[in-house]
Amino acid sequence: MDIKKLSRIILIGGVVLFVVALIWWYVDFKGYGFSSGIFTCLYSSSSPCNAFVFADGMTYRPAFFWIGTAAIIVGGIIKLSLKQKSSDSSRDS
Repeated sequence: MDIKKLSRIILIGGVVLFVVALIWWYVDFKGYGFSSGIFTCLYSSSSPCNAFVFADGMTYRPAFFWIGTAAIIVGGIIKLSLKQKSSDSSRDS
């Protein structure tokens, strides 16, 4: 597989996971008002976030947020390094 394609797949997958995490977080916590404590539940599973126990369906997990964020960063770094590599090789010729 081409590295350029791989970086694009990682980047798009990261964006999809990130958006899914945002929507999932919003759906789970919208009924509690949006105080600053609720925003920390987007990226953390600290004790205030554990107080929200939902009987129906899966509860929000910040792992999706972090995996999506990491994939966006890794995909972006690979993409930038490929651009830099191609510009360096064009200068050498």
